[in-house]
Amino acid sequence: MIRASISGRLRGDPVERTTRNDQPMTTVSVAVNVARSSEDAVTEWVGVVAFGGTGELLARNRKGDLVEAMGTLTRSTFTDREGNGRASWSLTAEAILSVRTSQNDGPERVARAAEPGRPSLYLPPVPARSGPPLPANRVDDLWPDGGVP
Repeated sequence: MIRASISGRLRGDPVERTTRNDQPMTTVSVAVNVARSSEDAVTEWVGVVAFGGTGELLARNRKGDLVEAMGTLTRSTFTDREGNGRASWSLTAEAILSVRTSQNDGPERVARAAEPGRPSLYLPPVPARSGPPLPANRVDDLWPDGGVP
């Protein structure tokens, strides 16, 4: 499994759909620049699918909007209509970040930025942690002389 974060512009308006199990989902294609800084721009198209609250946030965006999506990235191969082998990328989004998603979101679903007008991020619920408490994160014992450089 590849965990990834992509940033790019939407190819078109997101499409809201329903799965066979009546679960809401949103799909869209995102143009991602994959060239290194010293090369000419190279665009890779990544299909993004989001479910639940993340899908609702993705659906608020429009063609051309700049979005950041984080989740699981997969590569698929297929044969096109002309019989050529092709590959495609797909990201199942767990979090979406964009300017549009920061407007009118409920506090229980969104970590608000400290300043008004800053983007917000949908954060899925975090399961309660069980087990022993974590140790204190001391760093002074990492150096022989006891001090931090």
